Amino acid sequence: MRHLAPLLLALLLGSAAWAQVKGHVLLDDDTPAAYATAMLYADSNTSGTPTAYAITSAKGHFTIQAQRSQGAWLVVRYLGYKEYREPLPTGNKMIEIKLEADVKRLGEVTVEERYKSVEVSGDTIKFNTEYFKTGTEDNAAEVLNKIPGMEVDDNGDVSYGGKKVDRITVDGRDIFSSGSDGALNTLSADAIQGAEVIRNARSNSLIDDFSNRELTTLNLKTDGRMRLSGKLSAMGGIREKGKSENSLLLIGKKLSLTSIVSANNTGEAVFSFSDYIRHVVGLDNLLSGRGMRFYFSNDELSLLIPPASVYESAGGIATLSGTWAPSDKLKVKGSLIGNANQMEAESLSQQEYLGLELVNLHRSASSTGNKFFSGYLQETWKPTDHIEFSNSTRLTHTHMQAYDTLAEQGISSVDTWQDNGRSKWGASDEMVLNHKFDNNNLLSAHLLLDYNHRNYSYSLLTNQPLLPASYYGYDGSMYDLDNSRRVVNTTIAPDITYAIKLWHQYTLTTTLAYSHTGTTFDHMPLHGDSLHASLGIDNTSLGITFSKNNGLLRFSVGAEAVADSYRSSISDIDGTHKSALLPKASVGLAFSSTHRIDLTASMSQSNIDLEYLLRSPMVSGYSSIYAGSYIVDPHSRQSNVQLNYSLHDLYSTTTIIARCGISRNRFSLKSHTLQDSTIATQTIYDNDGALQSEYINAHVSKGLGDFPADLNIDGSLTSSSSQTSVNLTGGDLRSVSASAGISLASRSKKALNGNIGFSYSTSASSFSGSSQRSSRMNQYNAHAALQLTLSHVVADVHFALSYADNSFAQRDFGQLGFKVEYRLGRWRFTLRGENVLHTDNMDWLSESATEVLISTTQFRKIPGYIMAGIAYRF
Repeated sequence: MRHLAPLLLALLLGSAAWAQVKGHVLLDDDTPAAYATAMLYADSNTSGTPTAYAITSAKGHFTIQAQRSQGAWLVVRYLGYKEYREPLPTGNKMIEIKLEADVKRLGEVTVEERYKSVEVSGDTIKFNTEYFKTGTEDNAAEVLNKIPGMEVDDNGDVSYGGKKVDRITVDGRDIFSSGSDGALNTLSADAIQGAEVIRNARSNSLIDDFSNRELTTLNLKTDGRMRLSGKLSAMGGIREKGKSENSLLLIGKKLSLTSIVSANNTGEAVFSFSDYIRHVVGLDNLLSGRGMRFYFSNDELSLLIPPASVYESAGGIATLSGTWAPSDKLKVKGSLIGNANQMEAESLSQQEYLGLELVNLHRSASSTGNKFFSGYLQETWKPTDHIEFSNSTRLTHTHMQAYDTLAEQGISSVDTWQDNGRSKWGASDEMVLNHKFDNNNLLSAHLLLDYNHRNYSYSLLTNQPLLPASYYGYDGSMYDLDNSRRVVNTTIAPDITYAIKLWHQYTLTTTLAYSHTGTTFDHMPLHGDSLHASLGIDNTSLGITFSKNNGLLRFSVGAEAVADSYRSSISDIDGTHKSALLPKASVGLAFSSTHRIDLTASMSQSNIDLEYLLRSPMVSGYSSIYAGSYIVDPHSRQSNVQLNYSLHDLYSTTTIIARCGISRNRFSLKSHTLQDSTIATQTIYDNDGALQSEYINAHVSKGLGDFPADLNIDGSLTSSSSQTSVNLTGGDLRSVSASAGISLASRSKKALNGNIGFSYSTSASSFSGSSQRSSRMNQYNAHAALQLTLSHVVADVHFALSYADNSFAQRDFGQLGFKVEYRLGRWRFTLRGENVLHTDNMDWLSESATEVLISTTQFRKIPGYIMAGIAYRF
């Protein structure tokens, strides 16, 4: 604590001493030295650590933000030229520098890494990770997290300068089968000798040169040896809490393998959105530049986003991923994943029903079990420099089972038990053939085959028949409702693309595509009539795009003409033909590889699920029924406009990221809901709806110069509105949310570091057709942490205080956590506690609004724990 006073004084007074060192660098032929490295040192010992850096512009100019001090030295380096090394001149005049060519041939000298920490060469930013290491790092992720501007999360996903890294390679080789896939948390820290961030990177694939996406690659530098890394760990503690994380990574010349086995009952996620994208959607498919669309179904969302009211959770995951590349012409990637979890949830809600003088107390308890399995195999064959073929096969299976008990106390008293079972399995195969001609034009053919089968079973046992549906008399006082559904989707989608390179900077791309999607739906109640429906959609499209992907000005402009036809057992959308022109455009200024602004606008359309098109009533859940549909157009239309700005200054460690945009859906679902005093709801949908959202968010991170710390400021504002009707009263459901936060984190190489921050968020919702109150929720959060790093001991303690309130209730709690790890060779001995002030029980509150009700909910949260454990790193 005795260091805090000088620290705060430096923060308050430090800005007064800052000044600018400006210079202009020329080569010996008087041409500008673009992207040269200029470094300022405190004294003549220029082999040490520079106090500030800058990179020259395309015209050779540079500006260094630095504290002008007597005796400072300026060093300028440029590949192929002798180093400029002179004392810093006095005064504030422009420093004119002319570099002298180094006449030595590269093959006659041994080239050594002379940069101390950072070097920029074109679109490549090189980091000497030895400079950032303190010797206490456990894995590659901890090393990379020491680099200013770089962040590695718990899933192994990396971002740099606020932009997510698309690919991770090792010594230039693409060896990870599905992104990082936990490899960075497994690879030992001593294996990393350097790192490179490559903007606008290109792989060995022929299609990369024609992709409109600017991919970013993180390349890890090692000694090139075959390496086996891994970690085995086990922890246990009070309240029967336990956790085990085990991983294995093999990096060879031609083969790499990654395996993860992890399980816990502490509520920590073992399966995330990133895992889903890697193993189900396919990272390579997303990066292919084909504009592949995907969405999460309600079943998948319930698997990936558990409800907030979970108070017990146990989960486990096992993965095996591998890449085999026997030559530059053949590469095989594969992965297997299995995941299972069990959750218990409980909540108590006060619900105000819109359009009714009805306030209910709703109590819910749920027990849910989920299982997920996936297998993936991709083969890429490049027999010549002009031909490339790849095939990707994917198998998935998901099963979810939920048992709920619900009780209502209001105008009526209802006790209910419901059992939901959902399962889905699917198979897909994707084939791509690319041929690059001698004139650098590209012909690409693509075929997607996809099949998935979903089953849904629903059983309701209640003491009151809430819905206008056929119930079975279970006994004298109970009623039973059972039904099941089956949905089968089949997709066949071929397309062919021809891309023409024009004047080495411009690309003209034409794509002809066709797809057939067939869906069948069967609803089979235990009592009552069955329902069968089918829908077939044939889509033909022709797209043309003209683009420029390099230089200062970059743009892409084009349009897609689509023609759809529908064949359905639903009479009023049978044999219907639709056509549309969907334009898209983007324009941007790339001032440098780390500074740019972009504006994009596009229109697209998506299909509406067959379940919403049906004309027959169907029970969808407790006290809710689809009472038919007026929809005659089975797709909705989306329009999007977005403005992005990004700046990442390496040497002042300044990052600015700002985004704003507007999205509007036309012909979207509009609900018409009827209610009665028994809480029953009946909903009909039509195509009359419009959903609109606006958003703006910004992130600013500023390094504090000689003081090793970063100041971070975040803010966001989002609003949305959707049309709806409740009890024949039309209106808009409007939601607004905003958040702001500020934090300060030190990044010293010394033993003690810390961070402190504060954030505020607010949200409100209202229904314009109702005289009832709007929902509102405010939340305040403050946090602080200290980290201690010694030769054998790594420790941290963190504290957070949260407060939430609305017009009905308030909640606050303090959260205290700690971790102490003693490292002895390859062994790790750990004592860890999270939320130790609430190891028995804790609760929180939330507020939400739908077109039917406004709800204030109190719920139990997962309590804290204290655990001790042992780990072995190899």
